[in-house]
Amino acid sequence: MDSRVLRAVAPYGIGPVAHDGPPGGSGFGAVARELIEHMDCAPRKTGGVVLITGPSGAGKSSLLGVVRTELAASGCGVLDADRVRIPGDRPVAGLARRTPIRDWLGCLSRAGLADARTFATRAGDLSVGETMRLRLALAFAKFESSPSNQPRWLLCDEFCSVLDRATSAGVASALHRWARAAGVRVVVASAHADLERLVGPDLIARVEPGGSVL
Repeated sequence: MDSRVLRAVAPYGIGPVAHDGPPGGSGFGAVARELIEHMDCAPRKTGGVVLITGPSGAGKSSLLGVVRTELAASGCGVLDADRVRIPGDRPVAGLARRTPIRDWLGCLSRAGLADARTFATRAGDLSVGETMRLRLALAFAKFESSPSNQPRWLLCDEFCSVLDRATSAGVASALHRWARAAGVRVVVASAHADLERLVGPDLIARVEPGGSVL
């Protein structure tokens, strides 16, 4: 361990710490497979939402990462909303060109971006919260324009974390309705306690400090 780190933690009785990866990450495989199996028990055309919740630093992102790895290994169609690319030099209404404009505006509306000013704004000029919602809208559009003959999964880390709670309520509710209608299994991770009420998840995985999952 770095000598500066040792000096910083020594007064608290903490010695060298072995770093074996994210908190709880190595023990999340069984949990991730159980989560996926639970959602796959539903009919193929049925979508829904899984909420991974718990305190900050408990390992929510680690569990979501293991779910991503398990899904990729099984050949499922999986999209990570946090990794959706946004061309910053284009107006918002000019994105998702493979999607008819009426449908694209519907995707933006579901993501809480039904505003004429936003439609004409360059994507690179949006706020952090608007960018998060734009990535979600682009994910909606991608799924709606792709074949639905296999289970499809959408992953969202820090879901609604940068949004005010009124906006979060609208986006969370719209997400669940869309997941059901589109037949997409959505897994969201968030530390906000009110997401359980706002999103109405079909399954909840509570990650506790130390990596245990309830």
